[in-house]
Amino acid sequence: MDYRPHRLRVLRALSAVSATIASLSLVACLDIVHHVTRDDAEQTVVFVRFAFSRMLLEFAQENTEDDQCASIASDADSLIDQDTQGISIEVSEIDTELECGTRIRLSGNLAAIGRLNDEINDDRIPLIPLVESDQIVVLFPDQDFDLDDEYSGVALAVMSSAKYRLRVSKSHFPTVKRALFQTNIDSLPLAIEDYGDVFEIELPLIYWMAAEGDSFLIVDRRVPIVEQ
Repeated sequence: MDYRPHRLRVLRALSAVSATIASLSLVACLDIVHHVTRDDAEQTVVFVRFAFSRMLLEFAQENTEDDQCASIASDADSLIDQDTQGISIEVSEIDTELECGTRIRLSGNLAAIGRLNDEINDDRIPLIPLVESDQIVVLFPDQDFDLDDEYSGVALAVMSSAKYRLRVSKSHFPTVKRALFQTNIDSLPLAIEDYGDVFEIELPLIYWMAAEGDSFLIVDRRVPIVEQ
């Protein structure tokens, strides 16, 4: 069976979700969560959650007719019940008085999730983490954010409360030894919180907005051996 046409539909849908979220990332408080775990069949499961402050969205679109919350829901709906080779995809909408956004659940083997990550090759937002046997890498693409722009102070103030969180179940990584936010200039060690059955690494998104070029969150199950 040829999965390529079906996979292209999935990738286009994921790209649509990504583009909508990216267009909102500087106008509303954004909360991004990735959760990596294993299911009973020993498949890797990645939960993705994007949520925006409804109040800030409504304020930002006060003078437009666009319903950004509806755009997110519409793009996410195009993913429902779609599978790509080796991966199951489920989508649900976040729609409360305080937030709107989307949830995505991906399950499959590491190789299949890795292929999907490579094929999306998104240049806007961290959509799907690259999950490997001993490492998780999340790409934070270059946003070309101009700190000298007259609106940069307002944008940074809004983004100062925005968070990215990576949660790693101990069923996937029994230990996490290191977490770094890596830019093209330096690396910032991040705290690893141990909540009993899950590790959590939190990154204030303002670090992403202030970085030049692509940056990465790197989580290591073991401390890598540095070759001399």
